[in-house]
Amino acid sequence: LPHSAQRQAFEYNLTCDLANATGVSPAMFHIISLSPGSIIVDLEIHPDPSGRGANPMSIAADLEIQAVDESSPLRNGSITCYTQALALPAFRPLQHAATHTTHCN
Repeated sequence: LPHSAQRQAFEYNLTCDLANATGVSPAMFHIISLSPGSIIVDLEIHPDPSGRGANPMSIAADLEIQAVDESSPLRNGSITCYTQALALPAFRPLQHAATHTTHCN
């Protein structure tokens, strides 16, 4: 269910895992959709609003490398430890940036 507490917890934990793996704010990750079964997540990586952090393509490339390294922070996250594959589509610039802030504990 799109707005269930279980889905919100999953999205929160996923964005925290991604942020912890890459060293950027969880607010830079925007989940577009989740597909059931072997969970498939479509997400966008937004630019750092301050303009000082890594760019989205660098973050995506880092995640791609971590996805095949069993000892990486990505593969050792609470949700992302189940990562089996990572597919990066062609780059398309975003028209807007995320406006919410998420803090991980």
